[in-house]
Amino acid sequence: MEPLEPTDVLSYINERIELDERLSDLWVVGEVSDYTRSQQGHRYFSLKDGYSSLRSVMFRTEMPGVDLEPGDSVIA
Repeated sequence: MEPLEPTDVLSYINERIELDERLSDLWVVGEVSDYTRSQQGHRYFSLKDGYSSLRSVMFRTEMPGVDLEPGDSVIA
């Protein structure tokens, strides 16, 4: 198999998500961990459960009045 460029990988994943009813309106619930806030105001964190974690970002223009704390349970 030939290596794929990032755009090709993301296009493939987006296509699969859009075609799968369960994933087209996806919400994830998890506990906030590894929380940091950049000087620009972007918030970087992981959403985790007992087995896995997903790296996440909330840009400063998204929900500007909401701040997160490690251990918070959120739906994103």
